[in-house]
Amino acid sequence: MAFQTLNLDVVESILSHIAPLEALPLMTTCRALHVPATRRFLSAVEICWDGYLECHDHAQFCDYMLADPQPRAQCLRELTLSLILEPDISHPSGMPLQDRLAEIVRHATALRKIFLLTANDTFTQSCPALVDAIAEAKSLKVIHFLHVDLSGIALLSRMKSQLVSVTCKMDRGAATTVTQVQKPMRFLRNFVECLTKVTLNEALDVLIADANPKGVWPRVQELVLGDGEIRPEHWRPVCRAFPNIRTLRVRAASVDVTGAHAEWPKLDLVQTRSPLPLQCHVRNVKVDDGNDEEPLPGNNHDAAQYFEMLRRVSPVTLTYYHDRKLHAESIANVAL
Repeated sequence: MAFQTLNLDVVESILSHIAPLEALPLMTTCRALHVPATRRFLSAVEICWDGYLECHDHAQFCDYMLADPQPRAQCLRELTLSLILEPDISHPSGMPLQDRLAEIVRHATALRKIFLLTANDTFTQSCPALVDAIAEAKSLKVIHFLHVDLSGIALLSRMKSQLVSVTCKMDRGAATTVTQVQKPMRFLRNFVECLTKVTLNEALDVLIADANPKGVWPRVQELVLGDGEIRPEHWRPVCRAFPNIRTLRVRAASVDVTGAHAEWPKLDLVQTRSPLPLQCHVRNVKVDDGNDEEPLPGNNHDAAQYFEMLRRVSPVTLTYYHDRKLHAESIANVAL
């Protein structure tokens, strides 16, 4: 069968198994694949302002996209923006790079994911048009905000998309500043009826300050807590705010929730670095931090604390890692 006879949907399905950058040779060497390969190539784009040359490269990219914005920008499914240096690129049109990116986002009606690696004052003050375009986009389903401060929280509260997954990693120290603001921030309030996955890192204080006492996200099925420390005042509000989760991943290095107990009726999976005060049945338990770059905290906790947690939750399956190797002796102790 000649390749040219394949249905376009079949070709695009095949191309979906390669990385977007790997589609570039197909764009330039195969006439039959040019259109579907172009769609794949433009499906995921990363913009990083970290040097003069790179910014000029991105300016050429913007020129290409805006030369025919309807078909090209509509190929965009995933956009990563990383602001390391403030963009200052001259252009014959007089339109700054960030404003041209804003035009691309406005035309990207199929955009589903945004990774914003610096959602702070530097970004919001230097790129107001781009911030507005992100806030007004209605097609987004997933957003990752890393290094967020008050301005990043404000952007979340303005967004019109019905997000199903939010990752929010706040700068250390920024959370304290945010919680001191008197006006309600509406943190994640826009997405009460649509969120199914929430990942919070150094953001528990903000969630509790803004959600107390009535903030509830009933559709969230997966909750990831990456705060460095989880305290008793965090635990009960978290259980109340996310009452229907099925997957809980706790990556905190320190969990001290003495006297607090979880109120979930049942969980399918718990992945933790520290013993948790769970009282519900958990089908699968994984004691593993999932990060090889940091030492596992198993050496920092009495094994009896883990065993007590396991006796309470009565898992059907247990994966327990100690120094990256399965510790058979500990498993045998749990069974006794």
